[in-house]
Amino acid sequence: MSREIQRDENALYDYLKGLYNGERSIEWYNRYRDDLAAATPWSVNTAIDKLIKMFDDYELIEQSVARFLRACTAGLDRMDEPVYPQGHLLQILNAENYILQDKRQALSIHFKEFSLADKQTLMDDLICLKELKKHYLKIQNILFPILEKSYDEFRCVKLMWHIEDDVLGLLKQLIQYLKSDQFADRKEFNRIFGVMYLKMGALLYREQKILF
Repeated sequence: MSREIQRDENALYDYLKGLYNGERSIEWYNRYRDDLAAATPWSVNTAIDKLIKMFDDYELIEQSVARFLRACTAGLDRMDEPVYPQGHLLQILNAENYILQDKRQALSIHFKEFSLADKQTLMDDLICLKELKKHYLKIQNILFPILEKSYDEFRCVKLMWHIEDDVLGLLKQLIQYLKSDQFADRKEFNRIFGVMYLKMGALLYREQKILF
């Protein structure tokens, strides 16, 4: 590894560790602005892997990593998406990712139009999102084991698995809410929907921009 690459990775980890320890200021961001703008999938993964090795508060790790990745989007979005061979596992997963992005977008539109008098459209959208479980199972049971065997810095997948389980649990809660004849707490439903929607989007982004 060149000294320049190692320096960049160390800087990203220092920034991420600062987020974990409560740094939230614009001054903290500006201190690492150039390093964040130059972030790559590999340097980002290395920083996250190191944080997970050092700490075990997954709730705080998840929050810190979410902030960290938002700060790295300029660098990650600049990377060209690979062209995967037809029928390859990554090609299949990436195609599913795009489909799920479309379903998430439709879900957002129908949520904004949602009323208790007409729950069926939103219910249909949420039921269709059960495809997420099949998608996550492929990633968890096929792709993650390959990474763990072939790549030393694999701990990011533990965090992704944790968030995937959260998304599926929240999706189940939303469907149960809509099926219930006692649907009364719209505020709580909205809160659960918002958390699920954001976490789902974060995972789809991480799959395409880092994992694949």
